[in-house]
Amino acid sequence: MSAKNTPENSAALSSARELRRVIESVLHLAKKTHAEDTEVHVEEVDDSLTRFANNAIHQNVAERGVTISVRTIADGRTARATTNRLDEDSLRGAIDASLALAGSQPKDPHLLPVPGGQPLC
Repeated sequence: MSAKNTPENSAALSSARELRRVIESVLHLAKKTHAEDTEVHVEEVDDSLTRFANNAIHQNVAERGVTISVRTIADGRTARATTNRLDEDSLRGAIDASLALAGSQPKDPHLLPVPGGQPLC
């Protein structure tokens, strides 16, 4: 008998709509700062492994995680900060950390602009 696919045991990753909502949230929050441009990278992974001992399953391990990476550009400087939390305060914290790190970098006269929007994979 197989288990039903319920929210408690679902193996499905987040939908494109959910990931797009995270990206839009970060971009919206970044517009309220002095960032001239912002790049957002969202990565979600679902890793599982099974360990065997004496020809028997010894341990099942599963881990799921989301990482949001934010790169900001301000005054010819750039930096990146990441978080694995999706709440607004954590996203804002990643933006602020990226801007603070960028402020400590020297200006880069050869800094390229952030690429335009890319489709979700």
